Amino acid sequence: MKQSETTRRVFRRRAAQLEVKIRFKPAASFTKSGDTERLVMGRTRDISETGMALLVSARNIDRYLTQKENGFDVELGLPDGLVVLQASPVYFKKASAGGVATYLIGCRFTDVPEMQLNRLITFLRSLPVR
Repeated sequence: MKQSETTRRVFRRRAAQLEVKIRFKPAASFTKSGDTERLVMGRTRDISETGMALLVSARNIDRYLTQKENGFDVELGLPDGLVVLQASPVYFKKASAGGVATYLIGCRFTDVPEMQLNRLITFLRSLPVR
């Protein structure tokens, strides 16, 4: 099905493999069971000004991703340093490769300080459009 001009993405995705750290904050219901925040390392698959797709190797993070109100903190490693922002999961898919649980996570940026956003935009403009 062909998309109309109004349904196309405004911000084009750019192919980029950048190191990323995600810090999940558990929901109140999880903290009652003793869960604390969880740090996961991964790499971006693609990125735009409003979100990114990333791959992480982790076990048992479904519960952090199924709660739409559960955002997470992101440290994105750009060539000129870290960009720190907050994101919210929009999509995730679990796969297993060689016994290692891997997740493809699509997320939307929810809080990006203006200076961090400007650095991200400058970086994205230097990449080819996907």
